[in-house]
Amino acid sequence: MSALRAARDSRGFTLIEIIVVVLIISIVITLAAVRLDPGQSRQLRDEAERLALLFETARDEAVASGEPIGWATDGTTYRFYRRENNDWVAFDAKSDLHERTLPDAMHIDQIQMSLQPLPADGRLLFMPSGVNELFAMRFALGEKRLKLRTDVLGRVFLEDQPDAVN
Repeated sequence: MSALRAARDSRGFTLIEIIVVVLIISIVITLAAVRLDPGQSRQLRDEAERLALLFETARDEAVASGEPIGWATDGTTYRFYRRENNDWVAFDAKSDLHERTLPDAMHIDQIQMSLQPLPADGRLLFMPSGVNELFAMRFALGEKRLKLRTDVLGRVFLEDQPDAVN
C-alpha cells in the first residue's frame, strides 16, 4: 500500500495546481504593470502640479529680483522669460525655470488671462509687485482633462474636468 501511495505522490502537479499557480503569477504581473504605468490621470496631474510649482517659483523670483517674468507656450513646450535690454530672453538650462516639453500626446489649451483668451503670441506675466492677473489653462491627455487656475492672491489650484466626449 505504501509503494502505491509513493508512486501516486511522485507523479507531479495536478492540472488544478498548475492553473492556480499561473493565475497567481498573472495577477502579480498585472498588478506590477498597473503600478509601473501611472495612467493618464496621474501623469496629467503630475505635469500640472509641476507647472503650478514653477508658476509659484516664477512669482517668487519676480518679487525677489524686482523684474517681471514671462511665461509662454506653444501647447506642448513652455518657457519662462526674463527681461534683458528690453527683450524677453528665455531662462537657460541651469535655471529651475528652463524650457520644458510635455510628455507625448499631452498639451495645454484654452489659456485665459483675466477671463480673455491669451493670444497665440501672448505671455503670462509675473510682476515684481506680486500682484498678477488671474489666469487659467487646461491640460489634456487623451480623454482626461485638468484645469489649472490662479486666485487673486496668486495661489495656484488644480481642478478635475469632465473627460472629453467623442
